[in-house]
Amino acid sequence: MNPGPWVKHSMNVGIAARNIAEKIPGMDPEKAYIVGLLHDIGRRVGIVDIPKHVYEGYKYCMEKSWDEAARICMTHSYLLMQEEFGYEPVREDEKAIKAYIMECVTDDYDRLIQLCDSLAVDYGFVILEKRFVDVTRRYGIMEG
Repeated sequence: MNPGPWVKHSMNVGIAARNIAEKIPGMDPEKAYIVGLLHDIGRRVGIVDIPKHVYEGYKYCMEKSWDEAARICMTHSYLLMQEEFGYEPVREDEKAIKAYIMECVTDDYDRLIQLCDSLAVDYGFVILEKRFVDVTRRYGIMEG
């Protein structure tokens, strides 16, 4: 529905997640790959900001009964989780995200996808600093 670099980025997140999960006892590499592939599925609806794609991905995955992928859609952009919400959101999608995150208990898959999301771009993998510059260039500097 919305082709763009996010598709290859998501594929690379899945690859990185699978490769790392293969080395961690107790993690399922296939599950890591799948939730990595789906973490940005909310971008399918068009060019959207961070809260919008997070919430759209969550809703889409919940419609499919993909509960774990839905959780990853919500958690992948909020590395500090509850600490990121020291404010009262105005938009409905942000209110829903905050309510979810405030009650969410993360697991190793959430943290793995957050890591892989920070390393993967559409053309491969980069150091964290390069990825942060890439995100800042597109979204600007977040206040907080």
